[in-house]
Amino acid sequence: LFNNQVWNKDDLRNVSTSSGFTYAVAGRLDKYTYTDNSGSTNLIQDFKKTYIGREGYLEKTSSGTPKAGHEGSINLMKAETTSSYDANGNRTRIEEHVTDARYTPEDHGADVNARYMRFDAEGKLLSKVTGTQSRLLRDSDRTGTRNVIDPSN
Repeated sequence: LFNNQVWNKDDLRNVSTSSGFTYAVAGRLDKYTYTDNSGSTNLIQDFKKTYIGREGYLEKTSSGTPKAGHEGSINLMKAETTSSYDANGNRTRIEEHVTDARYTPEDHGADVNARYMRFDAEGKLLSKVTGTQSRLLRDSDRTGTRNVIDPSN
């Protein structure tokens, strides 16, 4: 698709901002505030990150919480993204799920969005699987040399 219409700076608008950055040891981003300005009401969510220490620091979790006391964010729900890595530091698993007590999977469908990636020894992506599942993957799901996920649990 080719679009040759000219645009100018007046066509651009700020739809979101991040602010309030707090850094921990070694310059790791610890928390920040995200504001979505795209709708009629601003949505504000605070994020906190945890890390796995290896040669560098790899993001383990990113948790989002609606801004307390902000009326426009009252319907946002707490959520968390969890990541796992292989021995070389390649991100092999990303699972996103709502952690808010108001959320019921019966009303909203599958409660975990997941992406799984496999890499070769040089770090090149071999495959990526994206989908939904009924729960987070657990260590007990690992058997022998392959992973088995029972979707009924």
